[in-house]
Amino acid sequence: MRQIAVLCSVVAVSLWAQIAGETTSELPDSLFVFDSPRPLVSSSRELPASWGILLTFSESGFGGGLSYQRGIRNDLAWSAEVTVSGARNTNEFEVYDPYSGTVYVPGKVNRLFMVPLSLSVLYFLFTESLEETFAPLISAGIVPTLIVATPYAEEFFRAFQQARLFGRMGAHLGIGVRIRYAGQSFLGVGLRYYTIPFGGSGLESVRGSPIRDFGGIVLSLRLPL
Repeated sequence: MRQIAVLCSVVAVSLWAQIAGETTSELPDSLFVFDSPRPLVSSSRELPASWGILLTFSESGFGGGLSYQRGIRNDLAWSAEVTVSGARNTNEFEVYDPYSGTVYVPGKVNRLFMVPLSLSVLYFLFTESLEETFAPLISAGIVPTLIVATPYAEEFFRAFQQARLFGRMGAHLGIGVRIRYAGQSFLGVGLRYYTIPFGGSGLESVRGSPIRDFGGIVLSLRLPL
């Protein structure tokens, strides 16, 4: 009996080993694999449309205006900017007359103002290697400009009744950076060189020192609107 029991045990172990060694068939996968008709995560930096407030500083002083920018692709955009600022010679300084108690600019004959409309193309650099929040750029464009001259001898607002208007065409080249901080909102900092030739003998701000080019270096700050 003991031998029979041992034999039965050996047979049982052999059968169990064969059953355990069998390969089980995999259950069919009931999940569907599909391709999305559009990217699930967009890596584009394109700005569909963006309005902003511009603050500018140049040798002529401070200015301000509005900016509109729209993306063409992830590394290219166009913009339209209109600003208002003064224009003057770099050597104009106000002095105080103690006898009359007034402040004036010696030799000044005209108050000059500029309203440039900058139509630009912006090209963003290193779009594949930098974060979306930081984008250096270069820009170029044309600048049709309205120049307004009013007589300095007249009171500031009354002088506009005798204003003379001049239209001139210019251009610019620049560098800058766009800093995105909330969704599609971004700050912009730019440094541009403008050339806006007046032509002829120029236009006087101070007697004997006509301005022949109303361009120059302009630093700008763009704030979201």
